Amino acid sequence: MQRKAVVLLITLGFIAIITMLVLHTVSLTKQSFDELLDIKAENQMMLLITNFEDILKKQNAKDFRDNFMDQDIPIIDSKSGLNVTVHCKDLTTRFNLNKLLSCIIKTNNTQCAKPIVNYLDKKELSDYYLFLEMLKDTYDIDHKEGLGGSELAIEDMDFQEGNITSFKTISRIKDEYFKLLKDPKVLDITKEDFEKVFYFYEEIYKDNNLTTPPNQEVCLSLGYEESNQECQDSFNTVVNSSNSKPYDTNKTKSLIQCSIKLYNGDNINQTTFKYNLSDKNKEKKLESIDEFF
Repeated sequence: MQRKAVVLLITLGFIAIITMLVLHTVSLTKQSFDELLDIKAENQMMLLITNFEDILKKQNAKDFRDNFMDQDIPIIDSKSGLNVTVHCKDLTTRFNLNKLLSCIIKTNNTQCAKPIVNYLDKKELSDYYLFLEMLKDTYDIDHKEGLGGSELAIEDMDFQEGNITSFKTISRIKDEYFKLLKDPKVLDITKEDFEKVFYFYEEIYKDNNLTTPPNQEVCLSLGYEESNQECQDSFNTVVNSSNSKPYDTNKTKSLIQCSIKLYNGDNINQTTFKYNLSDKNKEKKLESIDEFF
């Protein structure tokens, strides 16, 4: 009887081991399949970006701004059955966050800090100065943390080595801020809301702004209740302050940011890219692909 029990235990042990191996194999197979689907989706997205870039190159910049900005553009491919929407927004009437942070750190210019401080203050953060310091901490001058004594400094947490490329960095800062203060107001800083005022791009390029007033959210960050000429003048003052370097005017950007959503059955994939919508064809080009999925 005892011998049968031992044999049964050994048999169950073998079954358990085989089951684990089978489950592991299935898991690997599913992982590989998911990776193939991701690669296929990325290839589809790159093809869509290329096709849309060809469309943009043929567009008159003013006509595109007047007729297609800030609305969803549907594209349906009958052959593949893919459903795509493209949404573009103008970046020339927003603030380049990296340039503002560079200006604050290198020149201590209060004009450059104004839109960030006002934006955070209107969110009613309990300590907007701490959040601003965390933002400044992304600008890594000497590979040391700018916010001495904080958890950021203790953990040696650099976010993007001085160049914030997407809202993902802001999300990390929000998480660290919440850990420190448990302030629920920080949750009101959403991607959609934040990117109505700021965008993310390299600081080395001069901003090229339109003569039309910036959007209302930008004006609120400057202390104005509506978009008007006073807001435009204040906006230009801040931008000119952050444009203090001798930038190469040939690299002046007329930037838009487009978000592509790819619907394939129940799956939705999304990416964003920046495009220089210049009136000169030779200057029209894809500037960056910010996020994949």
